[in-house]
Order: sequence, then structure tokens, then C-alpha cells
Amino acid sequence: ILLVMTDGAELFRKLNALFLSDPLIDELGLVISPEKYFENERANPEPKPFILAEHKLAVAFWCIPPLYKYAFGLTKSIDIEDQASIPLMLDATRTVLLISPDCYTVLNIRKQLITNGVISPSEEIALLNLVFTKHPKSGEAWAHRRFVLERKTIQALSSFVDDEIQICSRIGETYPKNYYAWTHRLWVLDRVASPEAFQQDLVRMDGWTRRNISDNCGFHHRRALLLRISGHPRLLQEGRSCASVTGPYALGLFSVTCGDRWLAEIDMIDSLIDLYPGHETLWMHKRFLTTCCLAFLRGAASQDPTPASTGEGGTPAHSILTDLEYADRCIADNEASRYKEQRKHALGATPAGAPVGRESLLKLRVGL
Repeated sequence: ILLVMTDGAELFRKLNALFLSDPLIDELGLVISPEKYFENERANPEPKPFILAEHKLAVAFWCIPPLYKYAFGLTKSIDIEDQASIPLMLDATRTVLLISPDCYTVLNIRKQLITNGVISPSEEIALLNLVFTKHPKSGEAWAHRRFVLERKTIQALSSFVDDEIQICSRIGETYPKNYYAWTHRLWVLDRVASPEAFQQDLVRMDGWTRRNISDNCGFHHRRALLLRISGHPRLLQEGRSCASVTGPYALGLFSVTCGDRWLAEIDMIDSLIDLYPGHETLWMHKRFLTTCCLAFLRGAASQDPTPASTGEGGTPAHSILTDLEYADRCIADNEASRYKEQRKHALGATPAGAPVGRESLLKLRVGL
């Protein structure tokens, strides 16, 4: 039955006719047997390659090999300098990206067309939005998206921030642990480089944090935002530990303007650990916050031989002893669910044997 329509040219023609009939297609899916979705056509033995309904496009698995082979062959045979062939090249490259968005050859062709002004950035972003509905973890597609956005000026890019954050949020919710989406989200915010934008995004993702307690990609994003709010993005970019930063540089982590934000983050992570015991991601985030507190205390100690545990304007009252007491309470709470995991993280023993909690605090306390 599947041999009825294996002609790549015919499939290519049908697919592009659908895009002409509905330019607002916003979702792509692959299905095994599209004809099964139509009760009145089940008696018809001819398989359907595509289904288009309510701007959603379904493509049958069986037609992908001939369709891809034909479309990719066109990209190699068409002369990109021939203006008359440009529409066919656009259709061919779009078809390839819908099937394989990591294809360097096609992405480079489209980069050239964008540079030449044949494809507008808005059109390319719309195509990538469609691609991400099926291929949300395509690293090359995300890199291509950044190339497109870089064609914009900083002023024009700022108008795209909300749309980009919305896309990253939707993909992050639908496809958890999507490193590429979170990296792109931070890249967009870095282009704006506004403390207010960092703060807004931190508040914006509070709800996500409480719904995705095991997704470290999002918590990594929160850590990056906190460092940027503090005015020290190079800490994260260079992969440096906060504990290795001393002196005034560390003191800046808890300035008057951002100290309250850090304290609120500590309160939030403690409450999440109480609600969801034994989750390693939460304890990793707590370790980061504690390490930054220690960096502050070390910096204060280098400036003042007898530093206080608190400072002006919201610097952390969250001392080492406070964290030790919290870890002791978690260790002693044998009524909590997942007690063994909770106790393990509180003690500071990870599968790799690296110090995480109480033990690391004790070691760092000695170093003060």
C-alpha cells in the first residue's frame, strides 16, 4: 500500500501546496497512519501523506525518506544566484528543515539568503517556531535562530525579548530539561543587558520553579540571573566558583539593591526542600546560594578582621550556622518522605562523592 505514493516530487508538491493554502501553520507532527483519523475514509486503501487541520500539520512517517531525498537533492542542484529559482530553493530548504533541522548545508543556504535580503528575519523566526514544535532540542536550529536575531540592532532586538521569552517558556514547559532553550533565553537577556530585565525574568519564572523542581536547567538559569543582578556575569561565564572570589568583588554579591533578592531566594529554596524532600536539584541550588553567602563572608572578613554576620541594606543575615542548623533539622527529620535521599543531600554526600551540604559548610567554616 505504501508504494502508491513514494514519488518524492509529488510529495514535495503536495506539501508546499498545503503551505500555500494555509500560511499560518504553527505546529508540526509526525504520525504513523494519518488516514486512521478519518472514519469515512478507512475503507480507502490509499495512504495519506499529510493532514492539515486548524493550522496543524501532520506528516506520515512513511513519506519522509522520499520527501527528504527529493528536497535535499533540489538544494544541491539549484543555483542560488538564479533569481528565478529562489522560490523553489525556499520551498526545498524549508522542507529539509522540517525533517532535519540540524542540516548544516541547508542552514548555510538560508543564512546566505537572509544576508542577501531574500528572507526577512521575521519570516525565518516564524519557520523556526514551527520547527521547534517537533524538534525543540535541535542545537543547530537554536544557533541559527541567534544568527537571525543578530541581524537586528540592539534597539530592534529589545522588541523581540517578550516573544523570545514566551517561546523559550513554552518549549521549556513542554519539553523539560531543554538546555538549548534555557541557554537561548539567557542569550536574549544578555543582549539587552538590563538589570530590570534580569529581575523581571527571575520573578516571571517563580511559578515554573515550583512546578519543575527536578529540572536543573531552569535552576541554572536562576543562578545565572542572580549573578547578573549582582553585577557579576563573568563569574558564571568563566565557570568560576563564587567561593573563589574574595574582597570587594565578593562583597558586591550582596549589595544594598540586591541583598533582599538573595534572601528571598534562600527562603524559597528552603521551603521547596521542605515540601519536596530528597530532590538533588534543590540541594544543588541551595549549595550555590550558600557558597555565595560564604564568598560574601570571606570578602567581609578580608576587609574587617571582626565581620558581623549581617550588613547594611539587606546583606545576608543567613549565616553558616543557620545553614548548619537547617541541615541538622533535615537529617533528624526521619518522618519526611524520601528520608534517605534527604539525609544524603543534607550530609553532603553525592554519588560522585563531592561535598554538597553540611560537610562542605564545615570545611568552608574552618577556612573563614
